[in-house]
Amino acid sequence: MNPEIENLINMALADGTVTEKEREIILRKAELIGLDKDEIEMIIDGRIALHNKQTSATSNFKTNKQGEIKKCHACGAVVISFVSNCDDCGHEFRNIEAVSSIKALHQELQKGEEEERKRPRSWTEKLDGELAVSKAIANRQKSIITSFPVPNAKEDLLEFLSIASSEASKKLGFFIASAHPESILKNAWLTKSEQLIIKSRITFKDDKQTLEKIELIAKQLKLK
Repeated sequence: MNPEIENLINMALADGTVTEKEREIILRKAELIGLDKDEIEMIIDGRIALHNKQTSATSNFKTNKQGEIKKCHACGAVVISFVSNCDDCGHEFRNIEAVSSIKALHQELQKGEEEERKRPRSWTEKLDGELAVSKAIANRQKSIITSFPVPNAKEDLLEFLSIASSEASKKLGFFIASAHPESILKNAWLTKSEQLIIKSRITFKDDKQTLEKIELIAKQLKLK
């Protein structure tokens, strides 16, 4: 798919829905660059269906949050869900339970890799051997990463951004080309980081301290 159209679709889905106005913008852009509008509409509808499926999957995971709060396991105090330390006793919240959206994404990535490894290869892919398999897995995982829904919960959002920005910041070898599996995945994480930063700026607009950290990540990734 055209990278510009793909990015527009991903940006529209960043909040979990594609409005009629957003759909109109995407289709108009597709028409301008000579793409089939009906095909793009099918892709949009497919992405929405995938998003709804993934959202349903994440809702099955239990967390220690109670709305916007959680309880400290050390002293029992009620604290804001996304803080890292208890205000009452100073206990650090670490590894209490994996964030649901990250768990769901990890499962989707594993599933994508397994399916690609089982998929029959064309004769040209067979000539490339393991490299062709690695590229196929990377492209499948790229699609999963970029289309995966951006979480709404603050704790999930910060954890997701931390992981995505770390993956997007990985240093690659000087001779690694853009079509290399590592480059494909790095670019996918960079796109996801941009989506998460946009959502974070809205979510944490009244939290100056957190917003400063988010802007620092954006600067490090050279994102506007």
